[in-house]
Amino acid sequence: MARLKVLICDSDTADVEVLWHELRGAGYDPLAAFSIERAKALIDAECPGAIFVRARMPDGSGLSLIHDLRNLSATVRTPVIAIGERDSTETESIRFLESGADDYVRKPYGLSELLARLKALLRHAPRIQAPARVSFETLTMDFDARRALVCTDDGIDGHELDLVPTGFLLLRLLIENPFIVISRRSIIETVWFGADVKTGTIDVHMAKVRQALKVVQQRVVIETVRGRGFRLTTPEKVREALLNDSVPQPSCEHEQRTIQTKPAAQQAYDEPVLVSDLGAAIETIRRLRRMLARTREENQVLRNSTTSSSTPKTDSGPSRKNRKKAGG
Repeated sequence: MARLKVLICDSDTADVEVLWHELRGAGYDPLAAFSIERAKALIDAECPGAIFVRARMPDGSGLSLIHDLRNLSATVRTPVIAIGERDSTETESIRFLESGADDYVRKPYGLSELLARLKALLRHAPRIQAPARVSFETLTMDFDARRALVCTDDGIDGHELDLVPTGFLLLRLLIENPFIVISRRSIIETVWFGADVKTGTIDVHMAKVRQALKVVQQRVVIETVRGRGFRLTTPEKVREALLNDSVPQPSCEHEQRTIQTKPAAQQAYDEPVLVSDLGAAIETIRRLRRMLARTREENQVLRNSTTSSSTPKTDSGPSRKNRKKAGG
């Protein structure tokens, strides 16, 4: 029976040597890498069944390696144990665990305990291959090749979308959760690993992904759900949302005339909406609803003031003639 390959990614040669011999004696086939770059090469060439990675490496953070592992279908379920420094904090361990590490231990660690943790992970976390390709309508993403291919609205099959790495991760998160609203917090945690990212940054990258998807705008759109987040959906689903959230009609002629006196609002209300602008159309409709509500309030105030001014005032005090008599 072939031995399970276990990769040790640590820059401390003494610790690596001790752990290497311990794993060898326990029936594993250990591999050693003293840098993140070397670890990546060994992962591609040897496909280890489990990985130990030190949190702080000379050429980068172990977080970057874990991120790459969790974004490849071949290693998305590979057990990973992060090894922290003596002075590491609870915040660091939480960050590693939330970023994809299956376990976290600090130096100095007990070898017997470390091997027990490895066995537990191998026992309770069987390797399940995640799909390397995911499709939604005419969009297909190949996670291993880092490519997004579409059949365009013009009938061109195999057209590759031009996406930067961040845009690819954004689109991957959406296509793995179709029709589900992804909050901004979830996007930050998944794409930026919980870093301090401004809202505008998300909007900029989302706009670039939308621009890339214009070649399939008749089949695939990214909808902005106000106050909640974004979701990958179809134009038909967005049209259904528009019908369910339609604008109420005015209840009186005066309100109707008031709306008609606003050319910009009337233009936005009457213009046909392109499929690529469905998200903006939803926002326009909601803005018109708020405008209509304000108009109703203003009209009510106007009617109240008109009624008050038309009512004759009653002078309860003595008339001018009577006051003169009283004074005389």
